[in-house]
Amino acid sequence: MEHYAEVYAKLKELARKGKRITYGEIGQMMGLAGGQAMAREVGKLLDDINRDEHNKGRPMISAVVVSKQCGTPGPGFYTLARGFRKLRGQSDLDELEFWLAEIRRVYSYWANN
Repeated sequence: MEHYAEVYAKLKELARKGKRITYGEIGQMMGLAGGQAMAREVGKLLDDINRDEHNKGRPMISAVVVSKQCGTPGPGFYTLARGFRKLRGQSDLDELEFWLAEIRRVYSYWANN
C-alpha cells in the first residue's frame, strides 16, 4: 500500500499533538491532484488505516482528518463507523457527537502511546 506508512505516521504525530489535517493535505502528501479522484484515493487509504486500527482495538485515527470547508470528517468516516457498529444514529447531530467523542479517544490514546 503506497503512502500507507507515511500517512499513518503523520496521523499518529497529529494525534499525539492534538491537531488536525485536511483531506487535501493528505492528498498532497500522496502526490495527488485535487478533485474526485483524490477524494477516492485518500478515502480508500484512510479506510484501510482505520480497519487496521479497529482490528487492534484502537479508535478511528482518521478522526483527525477533516474537510477544509466544514471542519469535520466526510461521509465515508461515518459510513465506516457504522460498519464497525460504533455509530448507530443517522442524524447530523449523531454524527457530530460521535466524531467529537472519537477524536477525544484518538487524542487520549495517542498521547499515552
